[in-house]
Amino acid sequence: MKIQKVRFFNFRNVPDMEKQIAGSNILLLAENTKGKSNFIKGLKAALCGELGPGAIRQGQDKAEVEIALAEYENAQPIEGSEYTFKLIVKKDKDGSERAGVEVKAPNGFKETKKTVIGTIAGEVELEYDFVELSRTDKGRKQQLEILRGLLDDETRTALELFENKAAQAYAERTEVNREIKRLEGWIATQGMDRELVEKYGAQENIDIGGLQTQIAKAHEHNSKRADVDRRLGDRGHQIQKNQTEIRNLELKIESIRRENAELDKLNIQASEWLGSNKEITSAALEQELSQAIETNKIIDRAKGLQGSLTELSQHKDRSGELTALHDSSKQAIADAIRDMHSPIEGLSFDENNAYYNGKLIHPDQLSTSEIMEFDIRLLIAKRQATKAGADKSLADVLFVERGESFGMGKLIELQKAATACGYQVIMEQVERGTEELRVELMPDYLQTKTTANA
Repeated sequence: MKIQKVRFFNFRNVPDMEKQIAGSNILLLAENTKGKSNFIKGLKAALCGELGPGAIRQGQDKAEVEIALAEYENAQPIEGSEYTFKLIVKKDKDGSERAGVEVKAPNGFKETKKTVIGTIAGEVELEYDFVELSRTDKGRKQQLEILRGLLDDETRTALELFENKAAQAYAERTEVNREIKRLEGWIATQGMDRELVEKYGAQENIDIGGLQTQIAKAHEHNSKRADVDRRLGDRGHQIQKNQTEIRNLELKIESIRRENAELDKLNIQASEWLGSNKEITSAALEQELSQAIETNKIIDRAKGLQGSLTELSQHKDRSGELTALHDSSKQAIADAIRDMHSPIEGLSFDENNAYYNGKLIHPDQLSTSEIMEFDIRLLIAKRQATKAGADKSLADVLFVERGESFGMGKLIELQKAATACGYQVIMEQVERGTEELRVELMPDYLQTKTTANA
């Protein structure tokens, strides 16, 4: 729907007027503070119901803004399709303002509910803050979400598939890399380099049971020998004692001699046994056992590290595979974006940023006119997506502020885009020296440029 007629009464500093527009592109011309912006705000308020304070002209108690819209076909209004939007603002006894919007449908039905009115008029606000979002990481993500919402279902589905693959690969690679760090850290604490692991990892443990048995027998033999030697000494002492007693106790000589003879016999046997049973030295065996135990410890550690090194190698291989999957998924996303049918001419984006005509969409990269032009194209794309997704009758109107910042080339492009999409443009433009607001038809800038060049 396009605007056919507007009427203003006591609305801020907009002159009272009733103007036939007939769906044409309109210029609002005047110096600053002469009502251009309020003209646009009044139309937006009537269409969308959003209105700030101070709507009623000073000294008055009521203000009205009325808009007639109609459906168009082949550049002509369709008879019987006209809607009338009427904004009425009244002043209460306490001085506050109370606003309401009434819509009259072609069948004569009237509606005042804002939610219903919104489905008829739709959104007409340009999103001048879209480019500002690029100043933060969070804002750039919001930009990309908005732009991706304009893509066709097939492209969005392909992007989501590739992004999910990339995200899964990234998450799994993160876990694998964490396990790599853990294994590398544990291996580093073992004090063995790869050369020692390879040297001892393949060896079998030394059998220390035999050495331990030999050492135990040696200890038992030496203990028995020491006991025999001790008893030999004890008997020697006893012989000396008995010899003294012999001298002192003549009466016991025979008995003592017999005892000595027996003891001598035992000593001879003991001496013979000691002579045939030499002392066994166990120091060498004990040293060999100690060395075997240490070697077995090294072998056991090496075997454990062999498994860890194998696991580490497997994790590193898997990490590489996941990196390749992640990278290929990212490339697939880039290819899908590159091959997509862009909802806005000149728009492209990657996983981090959006670009317009090859420039980063950022306040420091785009001129004011480029920002405004992109906002207009974005609104058109969003409105088209809304129409495609629901059966709504929307106001096909673009409100453009600060039109004086547009060069001729941008004005021509704006007109082309609006015409191609069937939109009506209402643009405000500062005209120095013009003290009264003028509402004029917008020139055909392409024709004007062609005539001037001729």
